Amino acid sequence: MKKITNPVRTIVAMILLTATVLTANAQNVGDTFTETNNVRYEITSLNPNKVKVTYSEGEENPPSGDITIPATVNNNNIDYSVTEIGEEAFIYCDGLTSITIPNSVTKIGYEAFNIVQG
Repeated sequence: MKKITNPVRTIVAMILLTATVLTANAQNVGDTFTETNNVRYEITSLNPNKVKVTYSEGEENPPSGDITIPATVNNNNIDYSVTEIGEEAFIYCDGLTSITIPNSVTKIGYEAFNIVQG
């Protein structure tokens, strides 16, 4: 006996499955992620893709040592241009000895390096 399926039901199910897969990797403005050297980034724009270095209160391993902020970072196979260092981004980062900032950074927030000892 041959099973007959409703084509509309099949199409709707495929659309819902596709939407679920796409939203699983979706990025939103305000989302954060951590990259090399425990530097945290916050998405500030999706068109074009931009991020800023941001502070994460309570971070167990804050950035330390010699830090190089790259001009671009990748998260979930999406490249983002690093365009700013946010307010208090490196506050209380004891042990931060140097930081290299790329030309793509056009804004440095208030107290971005406040209370930094290296």
